[in-house]
Amino acid sequence: MCLKEGVIRKADITDHVQELRDRWDLRLDESNYMSLCHSHHNLKTRQEKARRATLNR
Repeated sequence: MCLKEGVIRKADITDHVQELRDRWDLRLDESNYMSLCHSHHNLKTRQEKARRATLNR
């Protein structure tokens, strides 16, 4: 995500592309991993929570 913004930053979190609560079967699938910086991980998490809140209305 950093590179898409033209920024080079250390990735310090390994995130699941598809959330575990949605795709538990992919929890150990390396193709479902994405390295993110702390900032982008928090952004992605906020977006996922907002999406989930919208779906639960």
